[in-house]
Amino acid sequence: MAPATLVAPTTTVAPATLVAPTTTTTVAPVASPVFGLSSSSESKVQNVAIVGYTITSTGGVIASYAISPVAPTGTLFDTSTGLLSGSPTTVQGATVYTITATNATGTATRTFTLTVTALPCADGGACVADNIGPGGGTVYYVASSNFTSAGSACGSTCRYLETAPIGWIAASTQAAQTNCVNAGSSSVEPKCVWSGNTSAAIGSMGTRIGTGYANTSAMITQSSTAGKAGTVARAFQGGGKTDWFLPSKDELNALCKWATNDTVNTICNNSGSGGYLPITKGEFANTPHYWSSTELDAGFAWYQNFNSGNQGSWMKGTSGYLVRPVRAF
Repeated sequence: MAPATLVAPTTTVAPATLVAPTTTTTVAPVASPVFGLSSSSESKVQNVAIVGYTITSTGGVIASYAISPVAPTGTLFDTSTGLLSGSPTTVQGATVYTITATNATGTATRTFTLTVTALPCADGGACVADNIGPGGGTVYYVASSNFTSAGSACGSTCRYLETAPIGWIAASTQAAQTNCVNAGSSSVEPKCVWSGNTSAAIGSMGTRIGTGYANTSAMITQSSTAGKAGTVARAFQGGGKTDWFLPSKDELNALCKWATNDTVNTICNNSGSGGYLPITKGEFANTPHYWSSTELDAGFAWYQNFNSGNQGSWMKGTSGYLVRPVRAF
């Protein structure tokens, strides 16, 4: 029997694995937003650009801004800068807007109060009777809907009539304008001949609201009209406007009703008022026969007595009747 052979055990050593050291980086948190507004409130007329505010940030970098409630119509809120700009178009009372700044850490808020007031009548806003109009006169007629005044700047979108003030004849007229026979002054109405042409009709007999401008234009195109009622009325340039005119029969009646505060009668100061109403507005004359631009025929034109409200026609060549320009807008 052969002797046993002893075999030594085999040991396998695995190669060493190198492990790279671990580095831990700590990122500092973003500071919370902190900011201020240069102004906390503003009041502006509608359709006029706001001044707004500037923002000063003293905290962490701000990622975005928001506003609540929604920015007013006509303005723009920039979510990247937080600024409010533009021209608000709608009237509103004092409205508090909250401006919120946000970043990864948190939020911060500030408030801005904006008040938007109505555009004045004289600047194109809505008007009521007795307001000062764009021509510097006083609003005396407010229509319930638009009317047309052919030739006036407002065209088919007219809504109001304004009357020139007492003293208009001395205030603003075209250079070298020939005045009426009785010229008037800063406190006295001029007395004018309606037309120097009493043999031909002007061909424009409009009576209603909106026809005075066309009537006046027809008067002026006749011969012998220098220093006459229509020409002198058109020459007035109150407020820098050049579309003043002698009122039509109905426009003059509306003026009489406003001057006497007559809210009862169709014809100014006529039956139904319980007696004649005194003239309280417009400083109209105490012997108030005023010419309209409405003619009856070649020789006669309509007038109105503001004391009695009487509407009648009289000879165009008469120089004793008064003139007060109006305009539509």
